[in-house]
Amino acid sequence: MERTLQTSARARAANPLRQYSPHDDSSELYPDDPAYRAVTDFQHDGPITVPASYPLDAAQGDLRRPGVHALFVTREEPGGSEARFIGLVTRHELQAGGAPQAEPSPAAGAAAQRRVAEVMTPVEALAVARYASLRGMTVQDVSEMFEETGLAHLLVVDGDGGDLGIARGLISRALLALRLRGSSPIR
Repeated sequence: MERTLQTSARARAANPLRQYSPHDDSSELYPDDPAYRAVTDFQHDGPITVPASYPLDAAQGDLRRPGVHALFVTREEPGGSEARFIGLVTRHELQAGGAPQAEPSPAAGAAAQRRVAEVMTPVEALAVARYASLRGMTVQDVSEMFEETGLAHLLVVDGDGGDLGIARGLISRALLALRLRGSSPIR
C-alpha cells in the first residue's frame, strides 16, 4: 500500500522564491521546551514544493537561499488539482546524488537533465512523527533521538488511519542544533 501525504494548503512552489523571505529560524530553544517548538510548522510557514521532474541544478540553487532547508517533492494527482508529497530533497541528497556543483554548460548534457525524483528520499523512507505525539516530548528528547538514530529530518504529520495524512511540519537536525541552548550540540 502506498503511503500518501497531502500537501499543506500553505505550500509554495519553488519557482517564485525570488520574493521568498524566510521565517526567523534564530529563536532559541532550551532542552526543557516542548518538542513542538522545534517544528517548522507548515501552518505558519508553508513547505516549498517542487515537482518530481524539477531539475537538480535548479533545486540546488533553491536550497542555497536563506531559510530554505528542504524541498518537498510532489506529484499531481490525476484529474485533480491536489498534489501529494512523494519525497524530500535536501542538500545532502543533492550532494550524494551527484547534483551539479556549478551552472551546467552545454557540454554537461545528461547531468543537466537529471531530476529531483532520482535523488529524493521517498516518503516511505522518511522518519515520521504524529504532531500529537510531540506533546509529551521535550526538545531534549528530540535532540537525543537525532543523536541516537543519525536521522537528519523528522517529518511531522497530522492525521489518523493507514495513510500519513497531512504534512504538518518538519524538524531539521541541523536547525535544531543551531537553535538549541544550554546543552551539548547534536553531533
